[in-house]
Amino acid sequence: MLEFQEGEWARFTAVTAKSISTISRYSSRVDEAYSCFTRAISKAGHSTIPRGVCAMYVPCMDEESQVLLNEYEDSADPDIADRLIELLDAARHARWEETTAQMNFPHANRKSWALLRCPGAPQRPA
Repeated sequence: MLEFQEGEWARFTAVTAKSISTISRYSSRVDEAYSCFTRAISKAGHSTIPRGVCAMYVPCMDEESQVLLNEYEDSADPDIADRLIELLDAARHARWEETTAQMNFPHANRKSWALLRCPGAPQRPA
C-alpha cells in the first residue's frame, strides 16, 4: 500500500521533470515515448513515495477478539481458536441482523437492494 500523505512531493516533481525532459519529443513512435513517460513516473514514485504494509481487515474484529487471536498465535491452542471463531461468528451475526433491520424496501433504498444482490460479496467496513 502506498503512503501518499508521506510522499516527498517536491522531490517527486523534480525527479519527474528531470526524467521527462530526457524523453525525445521528436520520436517517431508514440508507444515508445509513452512507455518512457510511464517508466519515468513510476520510477519517481518508487523513489519518493514510501510503501507500507496494509493490515488485513477482519470483519467484526474487536479488542476481545484481538486478545484471543494474540493468545492463539502464542499458544496454538485449538480451544482458543474455537472461542475466537465463535466470538467472530456471533459478532458477524449481530452485525447482519442490525444491517437487515435497517433495510427500507418500500422506499427502494439502493443500499438494501445492493446488499441483496450480492449477499456473499465483501462489504466495506462501516
